[in-house]
Amino acid sequence: MNVFPSTTGYVWPPSSSAVWNGQIQKTVTGRVVSATYQQYPLYKFTVQYPYLTLAQFQTLQAFFNQQQGNVLPFWFDAGPGNDTVTAQAFGTGDGATTAFTLLRSYGGFAEPVGAANGTPTVYVNGVEEYPTPLTSPATPSLSQVAGGTIAARTNYVKTTYYSENGQTLGSTEASLATSANYLLKVASPSAQTGAVGWGVYVSTSSGTETYQANQAIGTAWTEPSTGLVAGAALPAANTTGWSIGATGIVTFNGAPAVSAALTWTGSYYFQCRFSKGAAEFDQFMSQLFKTKSVSLETYW
Repeated sequence: MNVFPSTTGYVWPPSSSAVWNGQIQKTVTGRVVSATYQQYPLYKFTVQYPYLTLAQFQTLQAFFNQQQGNVLPFWFDAGPGNDTVTAQAFGTGDGATTAFTLLRSYGGFAEPVGAANGTPTVYVNGVEEYPTPLTSPATPSLSQVAGGTIAARTNYVKTTYYSENGQTLGSTEASLATSANYLLKVASPSAQTGAVGWGVYVSTSSGTETYQANQAIGTAWTEPSTGLVAGAALPAANTTGWSIGATGIVTFNGAPAVSAALTWTGSYYFQCRFSKGAAEFDQFMSQLFKTKSVSLETYW
């Protein structure tokens, strides 16, 4: 959708009012029964223009015509104090849900935003989750250290990266002929923006690696002296990263864990239409125009 032009010289910020649609019924006994037809309020904005230059008039008139008066919707930035959030909660993970609508809160009342203005910053448990999925680590670097009493064998290894919310696919497989009475050692993959840890998957047969441990970036993993553990298989999909839709719905590539706190910081738009299908402008001087005001209304 188009964005209402902010270069048309209007008084900033515009006035606004919240509107609820409900019904109140009073009985003959004096009791009152009430109900609302809306889950969230609608808003009316009044944009004031002290004057318009010829260029500003043409921009506003052209935008009004592009929207076919009040027929087509558009995005509107309502100005300072009404267009940004910081560390705003917008959901809690349950281990299954992947899509969450961005919210804004005024006091204790939270409501969806129309759309994000730009790319928001999304956090899971206070750690930034980047929208672009992490790439798998490079082929693991393997070595062996003295220890244990395990027989000679060939170890096969794949590694993954973890973000706060997900895990990449496995790396290219590496292998090492590990000597008797030696333990496998896997070096940490290099740091990658958004990666908070790495996972190591090992087996003694190719293509059957299972989970052994989750390590901090920069910390190598050494096989326990008792040998490999029986862990989970490698992930079947890359569950790091997320995307955002046109109406402010963030979809994670992997479901946030149970009780994971989701917050965001960024700017947002209201989804509006012009209140009327006609716009009146007066020319009061050469190349100067005026209009009493322009009214906009939100909708869901």
